[in-house]
Amino acid sequence: PTLYAATGFVGVWVIYAAVAVIFAIIVAVIVKFPGGEALDAPKAAASEEKVSYSEFVKPNILLFFFAFLVFNLTLLAVLGFAPTFMQQQGVDPTLSGFVSTLPMLLAVISSPLFGSLSDKMGRCKPLYLLAMVVMGPCTLILLTQTGPLMWVGAIVMGLVGLGGPVMCLTSYINVLGRPELMSIGMGVLMLVQSLGQFLGTWLVPMLLGPEMSSWMFAGIVMCIIGLIGTGALALCKFK
Repeated sequence: PTLYAATGFVGVWVIYAAVAVIFAIIVAVIVKFPGGEALDAPKAAASEEKVSYSEFVKPNILLFFFAFLVFNLTLLAVLGFAPTFMQQQGVDPTLSGFVSTLPMLLAVISSPLFGSLSDKMGRCKPLYLLAMVVMGPCTLILLTQTGPLMWVGAIVMGLVGLGGPVMCLTSYINVLGRPELMSIGMGVLMLVQSLGQFLGTWLVPMLLGPEMSSWMFAGIVMCIIGLIGTGALALCKFK
């Protein structure tokens, strides 16, 4: 909203495109990918046996995927529609944009914090469950509240909920159980992430109705979905 006010829609997209190009160049120049026998070992193991997609449809890994799908679904429901709700309630567009994306900003704190705690505990599941359990209620708050609870929901989602992706990526190889499948496994995980984001932007308008007014109903449904995802993660076995 801040860029739009200053440059209009064309300016917003030109600036975003320029930032993407700049960071692509930075990655190409600065980030180096080390080689060596240790890194080539999983590739060699994978080449010696045919990779079976059946590994990705086992009940345990499906529970893991479903939890991550729900995380992305609830997150995109907030990013995509919380500003609309807030503006309908009279909140300034710039402020509504800031509040709805505040969780992503606070991930700068929660991501390394959750990673550090996971290292000290030697476990990922309890922290991942903690992150997941707040996503549904925080989504409900951000789709239905504009007072102090709005800020509470955004802060809790950022400081707790946004620790979820770190725990997902950290624990994925242990749940999958086969390091040689990680290359294709990351592709499948990103597919799950994209599917969750798509569903988050597709489902909410259906719940809101043609007049985009059933916010409490949409928030409650998102909360229930978030809790179901938490239940799926609780049932998933982490090695």
